[in-house]
Amino acid sequence: MHVISNDSSIYNDMLSGFRHVFFSVIVLIFFSCRPSHLFNITDFGARGDSIKINTAAIQRAIDMASFSGGGIVVIPKGIFITGTIEMKSNVTLQLLHGAVLYGSSDGREYKTFRHSVKLYPDTMRRYLVYARNASNIAITGDGTINGNGTSFWEPFDTLPRWIKPLKGRVSNMIEFVGCNNIRITDVLFTNSPEWTVHLYNCEKVFISRIRLINNLYGPNNDGIDLSGCKDVMISDSYIETCDDAICLKTFPESAETENICVTNCVMKTTCVAFKMGETYRDIRFVTFSNSVIKESSRAIGIYGNFGGTLENINISNIVCNTNAPLVLNRPVQISVWNDGRGFPPGRVRNVTISNLTAVTQGRIMLTAIPGYPLENITLRDIRIVYPYIEDPSVFGVNATSNQFAAMDMKQRLAPSACVASNINNLLISNLQVVWPDDTIPAIWKHPVRIENGSDRVHKPVYRVPRETGFSVFWGRRINNGKVEIVNTVPSDPKMSLTVVKESNLKIVAN
Repeated sequence: MHVISNDSSIYNDMLSGFRHVFFSVIVLIFFSCRPSHLFNITDFGARGDSIKINTAAIQRAIDMASFSGGGIVVIPKGIFITGTIEMKSNVTLQLLHGAVLYGSSDGREYKTFRHSVKLYPDTMRRYLVYARNASNIAITGDGTINGNGTSFWEPFDTLPRWIKPLKGRVSNMIEFVGCNNIRITDVLFTNSPEWTVHLYNCEKVFISRIRLINNLYGPNNDGIDLSGCKDVMISDSYIETCDDAICLKTFPESAETENICVTNCVMKTTCVAFKMGETYRDIRFVTFSNSVIKESSRAIGIYGNFGGTLENINISNIVCNTNAPLVLNRPVQISVWNDGRGFPPGRVRNVTISNLTAVTQGRIMLTAIPGYPLENITLRDIRIVYPYIEDPSVFGVNATSNQFAAMDMKQRLAPSACVASNINNLLISNLQVVWPDDTIPAIWKHPVRIENGSDRVHKPVYRVPRETGFSVFWGRRINNGKVEIVNTVPSDPKMSLTVVKESNLKIVAN
């Protein structure tokens, strides 16, 4: 015989049990309906209050996504302080609108890794986002990655000045080594302690629609560096930084760099916007097109200085100005020299630059040391516009940077819109130069100018828009060349249109 009790405690226990079962079912339904590939870092203990250190929580989310076969690690709105996080294969780091991944100012939050480049003296490095030998990784979304670079620099006030790093600073903000199938889109990268995005021996890379904004005087603040990378596309992005905006490199232990396409970008830098430098191994099959470079010391720099061969390079449809607060700015420089580090000079050949408009106070420089000539250099449809002419002899004599054609004072100081030396097969077609008006535009009168490779500060006196007379072309030791000058005379009637020595060169002036 069953007895039904009216005891309220039994009733309450039954109700509580029912509630527990009901809640469990709801939770089960919720999690079963949620996409299994999404891993929100707050579910792993992260808190975006700009106070808590979230390194471990974010890493747990990445590890769980990787363990589950891949997924999207979601950074929601908030400021999430973190040290080093390591990306894993098949994982996307997605920063939602309003999300900020913010580098910790505590160096102990960063892991130490052996530097991939053995030439560098500091062999152990620390990074904010790191990956090694990973496949199918991505950083996407409308959020921000802030490297907190200023925490690792010496205090600064008056600019322009080159800011100095503190000893033991955190290095590159993003460092991917030996990875493939990489996608980086939409995110804002800012305030990097050193280089911002460095890809080393990576393949199949797609970078698009990013904004990369650093201090214009931050120490070694490169934008995107590709070392030994292959099959890379960079497009539709804005880059503003101190050091090179996009730089292609190779090192003795890296792979070669090849199959690189950069297009539809706007860049601003106090160094070189699009550069090939530190070239210990070969760089080949490169295009750079349809881009605007503003207020930059150099728009294009191609440097063969460490034994590698740079070849099959096509640059087209570029508009640039060199209105940066530096001395000796130049819109285009292609150069070969010996850097004196135990490596032979490099080789540069098969380079075409077409449809370039440059507003500048400086010169196009195409120079090489004897025995290592530039080969097959073509400049087509080039227009140079001068707001004023800077006299290269004022600052060039004592300039210390090896990027000032340091091996030859004559070519370094040559007073001409285009300077060329030691070239086999040079074609310059439709070269036009517009000389300054009677006044210097106010925006070009920087009261203080600094110098690449030096801490010297200069205070120029802007007396006249033509500090010196310029010819249109200066050439020496050119074997088999042709220069076509259109609708242009020298800046000073007392000067020759061209100055050519020791050359097999045809000049055509229309």
